[in-house]
Amino acid sequence: YRARLVKDYGRIPVIMASEGRLSQVFLNLIINACHAMTEGDVENNEIRVRTWADEGHVYAEVRDSGSGIAPENMKNLFEPFFSTKEIGSGSGLGLSISKNIVEGYGGDISVETEVGKGTSFTLRIPVRQEEEAAEENPVVGDSKLTATGRILIVDDEDGIRAAIVRMLRGHETVEVASGAAAKQVLEKDQKFDVILCDMMMPKVSGMDLHQWLLKSHPILAERLIFITGGAFTPKAREYLSKVDNLRLEKPFDAVNLKKIVQGRVIIAKGKERGDRF
Repeated sequence: YRARLVKDYGRIPVIMASEGRLSQVFLNLIINACHAMTEGDVENNEIRVRTWADEGHVYAEVRDSGSGIAPENMKNLFEPFFSTKEIGSGSGLGLSISKNIVEGYGGDISVETEVGKGTSFTLRIPVRQEEEAAEENPVVGDSKLTATGRILIVDDEDGIRAAIVRMLRGHETVEVASGAAAKQVLEKDQKFDVILCDMMMPKVSGMDLHQWLLKSHPILAERLIFITGGAFTPKAREYLSKVDNLRLEKPFDAVNLKKIVQGRVIIAKGKERGDRF
């Protein structure tokens, strides 16, 4: 809806870091890039994500062709609660959190910008040492669940779906890449405790799917959680203000997602047993 996303991924070695936390960093940077560009000019707006390795470090760059950052704002860019966006469009914590995450892995973030031409954020993180590479992800007990459920994931971004599946290990997950595909699944199979659905998808949006569920399967309509990014339309904002469904804003972390999903699974299974909530 805002820009073309160009992926220029080079071969990179393994690093010692959390996938969930780095996903949070990249989503912050990509959403900021979206906000830096006006709607309605997708062909000329570009976000380029590039990765490469050099001299013991892995690099990842998010570059946009947007409005750039004014010189007077550069010194405060990574300060908590500092934001150049309109009120209600962001908390001002995204870059501060991203900087802390990257520095926690012994890395850094640098910025290049030119007003009217765009901005580039580059992450540099040390390569994981070989003796460390034998160790698995330290997050172990974190995935233990007191209630397991069946989750439908609806998102047109392969990477987002894959990340959610990883975060929800222990639950049974079914994933589809469009609202139309979700309809086909739900027409035949309604045994889902939670539906995680992207708000903005081409042709059949999250709003369209929810409206269809209200008419066809109202219980499932209650179980739908909207996934939203920072760049959605006034129509979507208005729709969200009129419904009671939970909303997860990108970027979201694994711990928060697991807690929300587990809570909704418990509620769904309790209602099936006739429990009161």
